[in-house]
Amino acid sequence: MIKTIQAAGKLLCLLSLLAATSPANAQAQRQPAKSAADSAKSRPAPTARGSLQDDLVLPSASGYSINDPLFKRLYGPGVFVMDALADINIGVVKGQVYLASHRFRSPVTGKVKAAQLYWAAGAGYSAGNGGTISLRIYPDDGSTNHFPNLSASPLATGIYTPGLLFGRHIRSSFNDSVAMGSVVALETDKIYHLVYENIDADPAGNYIGVNNVVTVERNGRPARWLNPIDWATLIGYKTAQRNEPLTWRDASLSPSSGLYYAPILQLTLNDGTSFGAADIETGNIEGAGLWTIEASQPIRERFTPAADRLISGFSIHTSTPTGGQLQWSILQGETVLATGVISEPSANYGSQFNTRISQGVFKWYDVPLPTKVQFKAGTTYDLQFKPIASSQWRLADEYNGSDQRFDVSFSQSQAQTWVSGNWINANHRKHIGAGRASNWRIVLHSARS
Repeated sequence: MIKTIQAAGKLLCLLSLLAATSPANAQAQRQPAKSAADSAKSRPAPTARGSLQDDLVLPSASGYSINDPLFKRLYGPGVFVMDALADINIGVVKGQVYLASHRFRSPVTGKVKAAQLYWAAGAGYSAGNGGTISLRIYPDDGSTNHFPNLSASPLATGIYTPGLLFGRHIRSSFNDSVAMGSVVALETDKIYHLVYENIDADPAGNYIGVNNVVTVERNGRPARWLNPIDWATLIGYKTAQRNEPLTWRDASLSPSSGLYYAPILQLTLNDGTSFGAADIETGNIEGAGLWTIEASQPIRERFTPAADRLISGFSIHTSTPTGGQLQWSILQGETVLATGVISEPSANYGSQFNTRISQGVFKWYDVPLPTKVQFKAGTTYDLQFKPIASSQWRLADEYNGSDQRFDVSFSQSQAQTWVSGNWINANHRKHIGAGRASNWRIVLHSARS
């Protein structure tokens, strides 16, 4: 049973953690970078003789492997995006048996110690005590479909018994981690499947949901640059009480009911290494979560990189209901390191209906810098966006899982907005006051080495 969860509503019930939002880094700082016409006090970077367009990592038809050097040049929260959450109930629902598989290409070698998921619970998303969920990592079947090879011996196994009360997380949590016992190590660049199956004696009365991110079809896949073979959600189903084979559907390769799926999953190895992706809430909801910015309310993504990076360009996911220009600037403190303008001659904002909500449809703008910009580890840099004149632009922010034990969430940047003369961390939920752990859909492109 597959349902879409509208993050702005359902998650307020599921995530008691959200009530504990801490005060923000409200900062009474400099004014936003001025437009090209009134920026005499800034020091613009010199313009390069040639464009760095060829240094951008543009998406390919099939997508890049997760271990491809081109994919590794992408840096930022927008590498993975989400429009909503979608849960797959692991158990028997309306006479159908449901399993799920999270397919992944391993970027590392080692034995898996733990798996952390987003467990959906509540009316319609779980029942009874939540069941007994078996987690097994299987090799890929090697076919063109890339389904799990369930006849092989699992590399690692774990059991999750949430012990729900009245079908809800009370003694358990949405972000529970499951200990895994590994027999065989993952190997770098090989494809595997983490398969979820309800082995409870009453899987129709006791089940729980595994959440996934989804994007509406017109926004493309959640990972724009990534080959869906490398990071995917598969849905397995068959009729209960019948001796019939399991049918698998790849919900990442092709849209399911107008939605592309992708896992929310963090795998941790014995040596402490973690990999995966974990955004857990979206702001892409018309009338509730979308941001509309104008000249008086610019936004920025504040980066503090963990390692040195030479930046040659960026990508931003946005659109405009008016047409016009959007000035961008990269700043270090008060110094403008690079600046330019995104132009859209006419309105291009659209929307797509998804169950009970309407969601924004955006365009990826891939922008080469006029000259490469060096980001130093531990130093703060701002990528700022300010509409010019009367133009308006729309964006969706995302709440990442970095403060909810998802170490794989991108945490080296923070969405900020200009409010009453101050830069404050964007408040994902209310757009009033300061928030935390949120990002705009922005990706930086590291230059070729």
